[in-house]
Amino acid sequence: MLIAFFFFLACYMKMQNISEFKYEIMTYNVIPRRLAPLAAYLFLALEWVIAGLFLFHNKGPLKEVLAVGLLLLFALVLHIKKSGVQSCTCFGELSWLNRRPIARNTTAAAVILLNAAVVPGGSFLSAVESSFVFLSFVLILFLVQARSNHQQLKGVKAIE
Repeated sequence: MLIAFFFFLACYMKMQNISEFKYEIMTYNVIPRRLAPLAAYLFLALEWVIAGLFLFHNKGPLKEVLAVGLLLLFALVLHIKKSGVQSCTCFGELSWLNRRPIARNTTAAAVILLNAAVVPGGSFLSAVESSFVFLSFVLILFLVQARSNHQQLKGVKAIE
């Protein structure tokens, strides 16, 4: 459940400023610049699919393989880009989640593998409980985003 939220949040926050995400992909210099927009949308789709697989408790190793593969790919690319990277834009404006991305991604990959080993093909929560918790997190996310937008609008009106 928490893993589904992690991937959903990453996807949602990147969608908030897709141009910045495309630019960041270009700065990695791993793929040709012209393919960066396509890669951005493919990564977003993959994060969304991974979130759905974990949310609906998909049986089999597909969700773990995709999640761990994507997390380690991001960690590797960040390491190649600049050794000792201290932040990224993986979670958009939620800067506290963008700190130490290599450590965060490798830890998340380890947690996913550990969870798969401890509870093969299952989870501690039922699908209904997981859906309720997930939707609660989504609601909180939208409320935080709405509050942030409201504060930005108040700041713009104060300047005028």
